[in-house]
Amino acid sequence: MKWPNQGGQNSVNENAVPRFDGLDAAAKTLNDLVERFARNLSDYRRPDYKEARLRVEFIDPMFEAMGWDISNRNGLAEQYKDVIHEDAIRSASGIKAPDYCFRIGGVRKFFLEAKKPSRLVFVHAASGGCLQLRWQTSWTGSTTSRNGKPKTGRVASP
Repeated sequence: MKWPNQGGQNSVNENAVPRFDGLDAAAKTLNDLVERFARNLSDYRRPDYKEARLRVEFIDPMFEAMGWDISNRNGLAEQYKDVIHEDAIRSASGIKAPDYCFRIGGVRKFFLEAKKPSRLVFVHAASGGCLQLRWQTSWTGSTTSRNGKPKTGRVASP
């Protein structure tokens, strides 16, 4: 995102409103991404289509189109980057590393955990977060828990 510079070369005011130019170009890019994804959905749903490819081919361009500086093209200092990839987040259950941490003025605003399209992800309203249905687990080979229900795991929290 393009932030009004306040002070030194790498300083950013976290309360500043970003300038966003090119709404038509962003909409075209987003439409193109959606159309390409829909057109090739059967290929993207194959197990050999990896999350890293999804990130490079769709997620990064989508957020770039919306004005986020995914690859730090603006050359900001680490503490002011728009996006941190696999940022270390401490929680009660240990250290987590979501695929993307989106920040404004160095302040964390939201996280994104990408999953390859062959994985079914759904929102569980009662938990307030997003859950992932695991179709297979490499360490156990089982898709069901001891009580016979599908295994689920927390993917992201609000």
